[in-house]
Amino acid sequence: MTNFNDARRTAPWVLAVLFLFGACATADQLESPAAGRSSSATGSDPERSPSPITGGESSVGSAGTDPGAVTDPGAVTDPGSGTDPGSVTDPGSGTDPGSGTDPGSGTDPGSGTDPGSGTDPGSGTDPGSVTDPGSGTDPGAVTDPGAVTDPGTSEPVPCTAADGTPLCDENAFCNTDASREGICVCEDGHEGDGRDCTSIDACASSLDDCAANAECTSTGPGTWSCACEEGHAGDGTACAPIDACEDGSATCDPVAACSSTGPGTYTCACPSGHAGDGFTCSPINACSTGVDDCHVNATCTSTGPGTWSCACNAGFTGDGTSCRPFNPCTDQPILCHEDASCTPLDATLYVCSCNEGFDGDGQTCEPAAPPCPEVIPTLTTLGGSIFSVDTCAAEEFEGAVTCGGTNSGGRRIVRFVAPSTDRFRFSTDMPGTDFDTVLALADTCDAAETFACNDDIGASAAFSGTYSALEADLVAGQEVFLVLTGFSDRCGTVELGIGRAGGSCGDGICDPVLSETVGTCPEDCLEGFACARAYSSAAGSLVFGGNTCGQFDYNIGSTCVSGTGGRLAFAFIAPFSATWVFETDDPTRGYDTALVGASSCAPGTVLTCNDDASGLGFGSRISMFIAEGEARLIVLTGFSDRCGNANINIRAQ
Repeated sequence: MTNFNDARRTAPWVLAVLFLFGACATADQLESPAAGRSSSATGSDPERSPSPITGGESSVGSAGTDPGAVTDPGAVTDPGSGTDPGSVTDPGSGTDPGSGTDPGSGTDPGSGTDPGSGTDPGSGTDPGSVTDPGSGTDPGAVTDPGAVTDPGTSEPVPCTAADGTPLCDENAFCNTDASREGICVCEDGHEGDGRDCTSIDACASSLDDCAANAECTSTGPGTWSCACEEGHAGDGTACAPIDACEDGSATCDPVAACSSTGPGTYTCACPSGHAGDGFTCSPINACSTGVDDCHVNATCTSTGPGTWSCACNAGFTGDGTSCRPFNPCTDQPILCHEDASCTPLDATLYVCSCNEGFDGDGQTCEPAAPPCPEVIPTLTTLGGSIFSVDTCAAEEFEGAVTCGGTNSGGRRIVRFVAPSTDRFRFSTDMPGTDFDTVLALADTCDAAETFACNDDIGASAAFSGTYSALEADLVAGQEVFLVLTGFSDRCGTVELGIGRAGGSCGDGICDPVLSETVGTCPEDCLEGFACARAYSSAAGSLVFGGNTCGQFDYNIGSTCVSGTGGRLAFAFIAPFSATWVFETDDPTRGYDTALVGASSCAPGTVLTCNDDASGLGFGSRISMFIAEGEARLIVLTGFSDRCGNANINIRAQ
C-alpha cells in the first residue's frame, strides 16, 4: 500500500506573557513556530489555499495613547523604546506596582524595552491597556466582541467561532503559521476549504502511480494499492506481460507445444502422433486404433506415437498398404528355361514347361524333334499278327529308345488305344518277324524318350530269343505309342501281336503303368540282377540268409574261395549313399562262411571277397561304398566245399 507522509504539525498558538518586576512583554514580541506538512494527495496547502479564520471581524485602532490612561508612577520608560513618555498606564492594567525590575537584566537600549523591567510569568495582560505607541498597536482598539478570547491572554482562540464551535472540518487542522486567527487546512488524503473536507479517492482521481496494466484499489483517504492485472507481473507500479510458455508457468503436457496468446494466456497442442487436449497427451497406437493404412492382408506394427509400418502377410506381396497374392513365377527368381513357361501352383510352388517347339523338363529345353507323322496306324483290337510293317530307313520317332543300342536301322510308330482296363502284352515274337527286334512304349509320338523298353525276350520266346515283348497296365481309352525298331542297326519286317496278360511285380516286366520302379519292384525293374533270389534296401540283422548247400545262384569265378559247397545271391539297393558293411551273423552261422560282393549277376563282376574276418572267427565281412539307389549283388558261400545255414547283417559305416 502506498501512503502519503503524514505532515508534522505544530498547531497550538503560543502566547506567553511574562511579568518581571512589573514589566510586561507585548504579544508581538513572542514567536509561534510551526513545522511544514506534506500531503500525499491534493489536500489544502496553506501556502496555496489559505483559509483565514476571523471568527468575527477584529478592528485594530490607531496607535494613539489613551488620554484617560494613568501611567504607573513607578514605571520607568526606556527613552529609546519609542514609547510616549506622557502616556499613562491604565491603573486597572493589573501591573504589580510593587514589582521591581531586575537592574542587572538590562536590555539592549536600542530594543525599546525597559532594561530594568522583568516580565512576571504569572501576570496577565490587561485587554484594556494602552500599548506603547511605538509598537504599532492602537491603544484604543477593541477586540471583536464575537471572537472567543483566551481568558488568560485576551487573544482570540484560533479557528474557533464565537460560540466556541470549531470552524475546521473534523478532517482538517488549524494552521497558525500565517495568521493568529488560524487557517483551516484539510488533512492529508482530503480536499476542500478546511471547513469542509472530503476524502480523496486516489484511484478515481488518477492520483495513483499504478502502471497501465495494474488495478488501483483505494485503501483509505488518499491512499491506495496497486496490483498487476492477470497476465502481468510486477509490483503494481511497473507491470510486464507474462509469457507463460517462457517462464514455465504453463501447464502443458511435457510433449505438447506451448503457444503464447497474450499476457499470461497460452494454448497447448499435442504433437503429431499424440491425442489429448494439450494439457494431457497420450501416444496414439495407430494399429490398435485403426488409424493405419495397412492392407487387409498385411500386418500393422506400431513404430512409435502415431507411426506404423505395414508388411504383407505370408503368401502375399506388396508394400503393405497394397498386397496381392504372391506369384512364384513373377515375384521371385525362377529356374525355368528361357524357352519355358512358368505356371504357379500356389503361393510358393510353380512348374516349368517348355514352350511349343521345345522339349525338356522346363528347366532345360531344346528344340523339339520333328512332329509326329501325319498318319499313324491306330490299333484298338487284340490278337496275334494283327499288324506288320517294314522298319528299314524309317524315322518316325526322334526320341531316345532306352534299350537296344543305337536303333539306327529304322523306327516305326503304332498307336494303341486300350479297349478296356487291363494288363496288355505287346510282342514281336510272331512268325512274320525276321530280325533282332527292339520294342518300346512312349506316352506320345514325339516323346523325348520311351518309358518302357525290351530288346530280347530270351528263352520264353516261341520263335526267337532275339524277339521282344512288353506288358503294361492300361485303363480303357488310354493311348500309348509302340516304337518298333531293331538292335543296333538291325531292321526288317516286324509282326506285332497284342493280348491280355496278368501283370504284377515279379512278372519280369517293369511296368510304369503299375508305378513299378527299382525301389518298388526291383524284381522287374532292377536290370542285371535276375540271379538274385531276394531284394532289400533295409539295414539290420538277418536281412538275407538261407541254406547254401547245393544252390548255385552266381558264378563267382576265381576269388578268395571256390565256394563249391553252394552259393546264394541277394540284391541290396542302397537307401542313401554310404559305405555299407555286410557280415555273417555269428550266433546263427552254422559253418565256415565266405562273402562275395559283385556289381551284377554277370560273370566277372566280382568287386570284393572275404573268408574269415577279424573278430568273427570263421565268420565273414565285406564293405563297399554304394551310392543312393544303386544296387550290389551279395553272394553267401563257404570256404572250399563248406555249406550250411547262415544269415547276413547289414549296416552303414
